[in-house]
Amino acid sequence: MTASTRRSAAAWAALLALVVSGLVLAPPSSGSVDTLRVAAADRASSAETHDKRRSGKKRKKKSRLSVRLTPAVVTVYGNGATEPTGVLAQVSPAVSRRPVTIQRKDDAGVWRTVEKARTNRNGQVFFGAVDVTSLGTQYFRGKVKASRGYRKVGWRTTTLYTRSNDGGCEPTTPLVDQQATGEAVCLAARLDRWANAGLMGIGQQVNISSFEQWDAPLRGINPAIIGFDLQELDQAASVEHPYVDENIEGLLQHAHNGAILVAVWHATDPFSGGTSHSPRHRLEPLLQEGNEAYERFWADWDRKLDLIKRFQEGAGEPDATDQRSQCWCTAIVLRPLHEANGGFFWWGKAKPSTYKKVYARLQQAAAAKDVNNIVWASAGNRNTSTTTNPGKYVPPRVDLGGLDTYDPEGPNDDPRDYLNLEGYDAIASKVPRMALTESGPHGSKDGSWNPAVITRTVRKQRLRPLWSMLWYDDSGYAEAGPKQITSVDGGMSWYRSCPNALCSVRR
Repeated sequence: MTASTRRSAAAWAALLALVVSGLVLAPPSSGSVDTLRVAAADRASSAETHDKRRSGKKRKKKSRLSVRLTPAVVTVYGNGATEPTGVLAQVSPAVSRRPVTIQRKDDAGVWRTVEKARTNRNGQVFFGAVDVTSLGTQYFRGKVKASRGYRKVGWRTTTLYTRSNDGGCEPTTPLVDQQATGEAVCLAARLDRWANAGLMGIGQQVNISSFEQWDAPLRGINPAIIGFDLQELDQAASVEHPYVDENIEGLLQHAHNGAILVAVWHATDPFSGGTSHSPRHRLEPLLQEGNEAYERFWADWDRKLDLIKRFQEGAGEPDATDQRSQCWCTAIVLRPLHEANGGFFWWGKAKPSTYKKVYARLQQAAAAKDVNNIVWASAGNRNTSTTTNPGKYVPPRVDLGGLDTYDPEGPNDDPRDYLNLEGYDAIASKVPRMALTESGPHGSKDGSWNPAVITRTVRKQRLRPLWSMLWYDDSGYAEAGPKQITSVDGGMSWYRSCPNALCSVRR
């Protein structure tokens, strides 16, 4: 082999090595070199296709899991009363039908599965069968399996703390009644824990003047708050065959099972003897002895205090009361003479200083009668063209403020669901606690109103009302119609979205 031949063979060998290694060289004009280049291109194309198949394999997306108790601190009562709580597992993004496991650590330190379920459309699994009848710390944890294109999330833990009602309740702000019962103090502490946890209770008003139907708005639900009217309760005691014992017993049973009771007082007009909706009057005569209105009003209030004291003593039906080994002593939130900034009631739009003096006299009369199971509240109506600033009517010594706000649903009103909170800040700036003491639609004929707008609005405005109370269905006036949770279109969906009837209002 000549030197030139050897050099040519070496060149071809080098070219072949370069082509095989994937390098593209400008080929000589030889047809053999073209053939080698095509083969190398085919091999590179095949490798590229293989890489695409590998990179095209779907990767599971990340998800998050939070596990918390709603609420995380509860009071244990010696009489067996409960404050419900439960474990909420929240998967994000919210995807339905993801398998979640919830476990509780037993006394021996062993984790035991207490719930296996799939997430709802909100990405939630809720375990509500938490035993809160005895003192002690409890530990829970949850995890979610890989599914629906998402990766698994390992154990996340949460802790339940209990407090005794015997000296273990410490409200953030003490009650204005320095002689308040232990039940009242624990009620305030419970509300403060809701506020700290960003929880808003779902409330439902009932018509307690009814006999066997008073609890109709509660059927199918267990609201965190139950509202009633002292005037209606007095009516149940004033009929020919009174049934007030049965109705008080029913309210006590709900409170024993964990509901908070909130009373309003639509006081009879002491000037004319008419209803609370009678024309407005000056309130000064209610502070001056020797006139008929004075005598009527304070005698009426004395009867209402007798009713409130029955809750303090846990006295419902005599037979049921006698059979209890311990008192079902119950505190209530009371908002007397509400919406004073509006012209809806006979006490409305009075001189603010006079109204506050009347309110203080209500408190003094309760103290004189040793009625100390009251968390005192003051509620105003939202700002409208017919109301004045509700902040002007907030008494100096109250435990809680409230705003009553309804969404007009008449034929000429905006059909969109809306929660008007004008006036909320004016009240909230003067009280340690705040609630939406009445809310919902006004004048709806078909119940097409979704209370989810309540939660959505307070979250957006970064507010933390302790509860939102819907009224019961009513009739006989222009704004009457479906109002209760089970009657408005979005009511049950809203209720189910809030475990233990406690909605998270954190953003």
